[in-house]
Amino acid sequence: MKRRNGFVSNSSSSSFIIGIGKVYKEDHAEFRAWYEEKIKGKFSEREVFLATTNSIATTNSILEGGDGEFGWGGGFLKITAPVNTSPEVKIPFDLTAEDLYFIVCIGNDEGDSCFLDSNGDIDYDQVNEDWFRGDQASVLNVLGGSPMLSVVDYAFGAERNG
Repeated sequence: MKRRNGFVSNSSSSSFIIGIGKVYKEDHAEFRAWYEEKIKGKFSEREVFLATTNSIATTNSILEGGDGEFGWGGGFLKITAPVNTSPEVKIPFDLTAEDLYFIVCIGNDEGDSCFLDSNGDIDYDQVNEDWFRGDQASVLNVLGGSPMLSVVDYAFGAERNG
């Protein structure tokens, strides 16, 4: 019988959507209404939320939480996806401005089976914009083309997350 000594880890796979969008000042009310109707309550506050610069600066439980996806520094607001290669998106960030941001960090813990191709091999390239459905597709559509967002950076994909 063979024995393995030392650390053994179980790894799984995950799809993700990360993004930050700065809302045009003249569209704050319209964007908030869209958010309240279509997004709020469908995701946790940690996954998708709206924040002004003031609330970002004081919402330490979100921005400085245990897994460190969010952060700011050097004039940028950034989010890092919770997967092994840690893809990151960032936009310019001014702590003194009264800006409104749409912030997204969705990680799905699907396991490897969702990413198997017809040969039984793991294929993360099959995750494209059409792969996301429902509320997640709605979020991705807004990040990819809302006229209410003036500055946007976003990414999506899938890979190992452990």
